[in-house]
Formats: sequence, C-alpha cells, structure tokens
Amino acid sequence: MRSRDAIARMQYLIILAAIFAAAWFWQAGMVARELATRLAREQCAGMDLQFLDGTVAPARTSFARRDGRMRIRRFYRFEFADREARRHVGSIALVGLELEELQLEGYPLLH
Repeated sequence: MRSRDAIARMQYLIILAAIFAAAWFWQAGMVARELATRLAREQCAGMDLQFLDGTVAPARTSFARRDGRMRIRRFYRFEFADREARRHVGSIALVGLELEELQLEGYPLLH
C-alpha cells in the first residue's frame, strides 16, 4: 500500500513540475517577444522605416551555448516598409534576453 502512495505522490510531483516548467517557458517567451518587438520597433524608427503590424512573430526556437551555459535562442520575423511603402521582412534573434542579430531585408546586418 505504501508503494502505491509513493508512486501516486511521485506522479503528482512530476505533473506539477511539468506544469511549472511549461508556465515558465511560456512566460519567458512572452518577455522575450516583448523585448524583440521593442528592439525591432526602435531600429525601424531609427532608420526612418515603418514597423508594420506592431509586433514580431515567433519563427523558431533552439538552444545556444553562452558562457558555458545552455540558453534558449528565439528567432522572430517582422515586416517593415521603406519610404516608398514597399514591404520588407526583418528578423531578430535573441539568446536569453540578449540581442544576437537583427537583420532588415535590403539593409546591412545590424548586429
């Protein structure tokens, strides 16, 4: 009987840990997305470009090693328009909450 109780407690703890990890991953992703949106908007404004749709879209997620630690690398895409109202695609990559790369189609690599 005790082994069944121990197994039930262990299953409960595993489920609780999985829920906690999923909530953390979602919350960290929202913070990173807000940062990516702000960085893209500021870069477009600084280059006299129009940041379209007001947000970035998640493109993919992977892992990167920084300072000997594994970090989450998130890639985002966004659209912007030049002075002639032509639409272009931009991309931004964050490792954790650090900017790794910001690219605007038709412009030199920015970071």
